[in-house]
Amino acid sequence: MPHLCVRRTDIPKGVLQVLDLWPNTSQRNSVIDPEGQTRYLSSPTHDSVSLTAFATVEAYEGLGAYLVDNVVAAGVGAGTGAFTATQANTAAAALLVIMRAGGALTEALVNTALSVVVATTGIATGGSTGSVAGLLKVLSNGRYVVPAGALVEAGGNKEPAAGDFDETYWKPTVQSGALEISRLRGQLAAMKAATFVYRGTAAAAVVVYGDDGSVL
Repeated sequence: MPHLCVRRTDIPKGVLQVLDLWPNTSQRNSVIDPEGQTRYLSSPTHDSVSLTAFATVEAYEGLGAYLVDNVVAAGVGAGTGAFTATQANTAAAALLVIMRAGGALTEALVNTALSVVVATTGIATGGSTGSVAGLLKVLSNGRYVVPAGALVEAGGNKEPAAGDFDETYWKPTVQSGALEISRLRGQLAAMKAATFVYRGTAAAAVVVYGDDGSVL
């Protein structure tokens, strides 16, 4: 599943709209056509996480919440516990920097970034339940929410993930010929280009990722 991520922070929600994916939501045949692919693109929500006695102080949404809920710090080595709030927020900020620069987010590259924060830390390994697909879903504005009072660690061991994705407003992007045309020659191609202009500033607005975190 491709993931469409907004790189720029100066473009508000409700501005970037993709209309050349099939089927167009307003023109689709509701009987025979799949879910419409027309959508607005938005930057991901990124709450700063706080913990008290290893429990979330309030409900949190975004990348930091996903990491503190799904990553075992140093789990590839000897670690068994969760990230601290500071570590989760630092790791989230590092991954956002990579995305906003249009860089790849493969498992190896994600694990390298996480291991800068805490050595020998990774997703989908060492007890972590995170994944590249989950990270990309958050970065493409999927809502991952951890509830208030969620315990992330007990007795020095990472607790099972307490959060989940809110699918209410989530619309997956379908790999299709229309998507390929859009990203190579259409609206996504224009948004991906360094020449894309918004309010007088030229810079790439969007990066498109494949399932494995490679840049398409």
